[in-house]
Amino acid sequence: RPATTTPPPLVVKVPSPLTIRLPQQITKLEAHVEPSDRRVTYQWTYMNDGPTTPLLDNVDTSELSVSNLRPGNYSFQLRVVDTIGNEQIKTIQLAVTG
Repeated sequence: RPATTTPPPLVVKVPSPLTIRLPQQITKLEAHVEPSDRRVTYQWTYMNDGPTTPLLDNVDTSELSVSNLRPGNYSFQLRVVDTIGNEQIKTIQLAVTG
């Protein structure tokens, strides 16, 4: 009977804080998950704290595209869950300058 091994914990790395300068049209927020061979699901959410509501694309991938930004500070949350229920939640602070 093989011994059961506990899989290593899920590690999610995101760039935060991040600063961009307008007129950059699209900003990409990218997450790296370790171990890299683990199947995971992604869910990006805007925290509704900036001066305008940005447009989000690819909210269920490792790389979120953000557009329609104005100068100010924004927060985004990333929730990553693997197939055995391990969960990591990260917040990314984005500062936009004009």
